Amino acid sequence: LSMNQLGMLNSNTFKGLGVLKFINLAFNKLKYLNNSLISISFISHLNLSNNLIEFLDYNEFHFMYRLISIDLSHNPNIRIVSNEHDL
Repeated sequence: LSMNQLGMLNSNTFKGLGVLKFINLAFNKLKYLNNSLISISFISHLNLSNNLIEFLDYNEFHFMYRLISIDLSHNPNIRIVSNEHDL
């Protein structure tokens, strides 16, 4: 899914694909994840580099027990928040 000009994902984007282990969303135009990764708890490697992400909610990753690596490089100054009130 890299280099597809994706600007947004929603909570149904990966529905039914819970066994995915690698996702490459690099070089898109994502600003927010919008709980789009909630259904992929088996993911081990996630590439979100080279997007426009400014804020990440800690809860987006809370359920990813098998996450080994996440690449957030080349995004604006990312701020990790614990809930929407911190935005």
